[in-house]
Amino acid sequence: MRAMRRRQFLLVLGGACASLPALVGCGEDTNSGADAGPSTFIVMNQDDADHQHELEVHCMDLIDPAPVSYTATGPHEHTIALSAQQIEAIAAGDLVEISFTDGHAHRFLIQRPDSVC
Repeated sequence: MRAMRRRQFLLVLGGACASLPALVGCGEDTNSGADAGPSTFIVMNQDDADHQHELEVHCMDLIDPAPVSYTATGPHEHTIALSAQQIEAIAAGDLVEISFTDGHAHRFLIQRPDSVC
């Protein structure tokens, strides 16, 4: 069953970039071939902080879910650790919310756009 889900996931690679309102942007296209799409997508924090952070999610991390850490960049940086279960949910297109306080509160809503990865 897992191999089938993985195969289906690989079939969606190569779509054009779509964005969720104010949440997601396209990453750099580092794939090759005519049907290659963006290899990353960007998520902005959604909170009352007086500044924004960008979290870049790599499509390769979604293929075989395992724990991963990303750096949210902006006026300063935060390390965001995602579990294998959270990565699997993002790969499936589910919404994953990450909230933390590191000097001040931050909230990231991470959801893979349909046409990315």
